[in-house]
Amino acid sequence: MTTSFNFYDAHDINTALDSSSEETIKRRLSERMASSKMFVLLVGQNTYRLTKFVKWEVQHAIKLRLPIIAVKLESSNIVPGWLSDYPYICAPFEIASVERAMTLWPAVFPRYYREGKKGPFYYND
Repeated sequence: MTTSFNFYDAHDINTALDSSSEETIKRRLSERMASSKMFVLLVGQNTYRLTKFVKWEVQHAIKLRLPIIAVKLESSNIVPGWLSDYPYICAPFEIASVERAMTLWPAVFPRYYREGKKGPFYYND
């Protein structure tokens, strides 16, 4: 997907190798997430099964109160239940939809969070 926005993968950790400890990897992810403006979750067929790091990342994003955008790689993919008590926007894996969510959702999210609203939310295209 070619986009007109900058996207930094928090998993691209220079010194985290396969031999790095789970604690080290989570600490480095946490550092990166602390300076993030939003959290984009790519939802594949098995995302809901990825509990070691992906679930932790989602829970950490919630702890940091980051606006979350769940991007479904396929329309039939299931967004993990870990988000059920949190307001998030769901978007298809299309440039215009992802850009729209990344542009609009961060401004709307704080109000939805304060009001205790829960996701998912969608933009009508």
